[in-house]
Amino acid sequence: MIIKINSLEEEIMINKLYEASNAGVQITLIVRGICCLIPGKTNQSKNITVTRIVDRYLEHGRIFTFNNNNDPLVFIGSSDWMNRSMYRRIEVCVPIYDLQLKEQLLQLLNIQLSDNVKATTLDDQLQNIKKERNNLLPAVQSQKAI
Repeated sequence: MIIKINSLEEEIMINKLYEASNAGVQITLIVRGICCLIPGKTNQSKNITVTRIVDRYLEHGRIFTFNNNNDPLVFIGSSDWMNRSMYRRIEVCVPIYDLQLKEQLLQLLNIQLSDNVKATTLDDQLQNIKKERNNLLPAVQSQKAI
């Protein structure tokens, strides 16, 4: 599962991600701002990683992908996973059926996950850790690449 949102604070959704992690689901989160989920903790979130990319442009894309036995399900939505979004607003999440659009969204996520210039990862203390850049690989600044 790969989820791209700006903020993650809603407790029920965080607990569902913990449940999925404990069931063996690999979860990759791209969370630009607030993130109350603690990644990488044994018996809680060992299968969850959180990448944060803060660059020149404020992004508002929300993308949700599920492996579905290698037949990805892709959704886009309007909402971050915050209390105000879940309980005080009307938000939408819609499936993407067009194969070309699905592929473009998956490529966008892969570019962001390849970012080795502006990306950081969150550790289990919620500290930003700069991604190590392998000098054998080209620099990828996702906002420029996209």
